[in-house]
Amino acid sequence: MINHNKKWKIIASSVAGPSHINRGEKCEDHYNYFSKNDNFIAIISDGAGSADFGKIGARIICDSFIDIFKKTNLKNAEEKIIKAVKLARKRAILHRMNKTKSSGNLSDFSATLLGVMMFKDKGYFFHIGDGAAIGFNHGEFNNFKTSMPHNGNYSNETFFYTMKDWQKHLRITPIEDFNRIVLMSDGVSNFAFKKKTKKLEDNFIIPINDFLSKTKLKTKARAALKNTLNNKEAQKLSSDDKTLLWARYE
Repeated sequence: MINHNKKWKIIASSVAGPSHINRGEKCEDHYNYFSKNDNFIAIISDGAGSADFGKIGARIICDSFIDIFKKTNLKNAEEKIIKAVKLARKRAILHRMNKTKSSGNLSDFSATLLGVMMFKDKGYFFHIGDGAAIGFNHGEFNNFKTSMPHNGNYSNETFFYTMKDWQKHLRITPIEDFNRIVLMSDGVSNFAFKKKTKKLEDNFIIPINDFLSKTKLKTKARAALKNTLNNKEAQKLSSDDKTLLWARYE
């Protein structure tokens, strides 16, 4: 029997990493998503800790994508992705915390970009900087597609949508025929894959997917995801803020 009422279920959570908690600071990651029937868009962003307003920059890029894509379709998607980044940059220039109202201060709002847009079973990952995205089917964990971190020549160097040459670092990856999507900020992606390989870590992604797939109550699922990101082992493995967004299409 064909299911004509498919839709996306989305569960997401962000927690502050020890590096921020120890300084009495809040989480600088941000996420946003929008779904309607069998279409959805989701974005996560990691505000740069070195930037004065990284958290604001992360919120701006997430909200700008929602504003552009919640009333559109897959047609000319790549052009609209670029349009959404340009909108976010303009909003950061005009933000009240940007005293000069110029692009010269955009680095104060530095943040990464990682997102997905799905129209039924086809779509794109879009990505600037670190973090990772995965598309796969439930129960088929050896067949997946990723958008992996893109870093510079130094261990802590990544790329941001606020950079002058941001378009050079924008990666757009077409995806299709997957019913599970996971977006992760850098604080999570470091232990989502087996070391020195691109294979999924069996003891992380698979149990999270299984639990969230079975749990019908979204508040319970969200609380469990938050507890997973905030447990001692996860916080010990990475001191960064942690965001994970999981989506199911059924």
